[in-house]
Amino acid sequence: MKLKNTKQILLIPGFVAAKIVSLFYKRKTIFLVMERGNDARDNGFCFFEYVKEKHPEIDCYYAITKDSPDREKLNKYGQSIINFGSFRHYLTYCRASHVISTHTRGYNKYVKKLRLNGNQKHIFLQHGVTKDYIPDFHYSNTRVDLVICGAKPEYDFFKSVFGYPEGYVKYTGFCRFDKLQDFTAKKQILLMPTWRKWLTKKNVSGSDYHKAYVGLLSDPGLYELLKRYQVNLVFYPHHEMQPYLDLFKSCNCENIIIASKYEYDVQSLLKESSMLITDYSSVFFDVAYMHKPVIYYQFDRDAFRQGHYQEGYFFYDDGFGPVAFDTESLLKYLEGYCENGFRMEEPYAKKADEFFVYRDSKNCERVYNSIINL
Repeated sequence: MKLKNTKQILLIPGFVAAKIVSLFYKRKTIFLVMERGNDARDNGFCFFEYVKEKHPEIDCYYAITKDSPDREKLNKYGQSIINFGSFRHYLTYCRASHVISTHTRGYNKYVKKLRLNGNQKHIFLQHGVTKDYIPDFHYSNTRVDLVICGAKPEYDFFKSVFGYPEGYVKYTGFCRFDKLQDFTAKKQILLMPTWRKWLTKKNVSGSDYHKAYVGLLSDPGLYELLKRYQVNLVFYPHHEMQPYLDLFKSCNCENIIIASKYEYDVQSLLKESSMLITDYSSVFFDVAYMHKPVIYYQFDRDAFRQGHYQEGYFFYDDGFGPVAFDTESLLKYLEGYCENGFRMEEPYAKKADEFFVYRDSKNCERVYNSIINL
């Protein structure tokens, strides 16, 4: 384990003590599940719920911070919930036979590739369908024992590009897809762009990203469109951009909601919205899975490719919806979907069906079986 900063070094005494204590426990099957460490609203939480309900014989724990807005919905699981960063967390990590996470680090943001149990297996559930070339996902970087894929083309991409040994990558469908089988949509548009690696607290304001979305959210044409069709628009930027939410609150339209991650749940928004506008966020896969319309708003495509992620196997020009490069064309496409009752056109629906081979409620079951059979 390479130590790069003080926070990593401070973890050592806790881990050492936890490892010593863990030696006094009998070895058994223990699942330690988490997402980012401060949330429970994605594939990790869905898998944890499944195991607690369908396989109570498994000792399954979920790690989350004390102050997480999602903590309340976990209270019913009592001692199966562990305070993230606590000694009990360290101890459970040392004892766990399986560390299961939506992120490759699988324990916390300071420690990577840490295994304090010789037989321990690390499972990468993912938190979005991988469509771009992400160097960090190479096997030499992750060293995970199992990668869960949500779609068949993604599975083929992982196997061919990232160097995983045979059997380390499985196509099962994402755990959260089990909850996308039943939904009721209302007259609501979800605007959910992803983040930009080069944007920080110092340069978000005044950036092209900031100008583009403030311009869109303040556009009189958008206001008129939303009022005419009596539709609401929810602006929910990516997790990494949420700290800058106040920069986008200058719009003055009762039909627009600026949504904080502390007040809104992404999965609920996806299910209840009639369509999605995004730029490059993989969240559009969930929407296409439900056969809802998608518009890609890509005002900075070249800059994104140069400064964020390189293109992988997925090409937006042949995706699940039209691509708009400016506000005028975006509003034109948006009006068309408002007019047709938010119906995904047949060619796009057919592509979605070909992309997602599994369309059932057995995703968690397939993930569980893949983990148990490691």
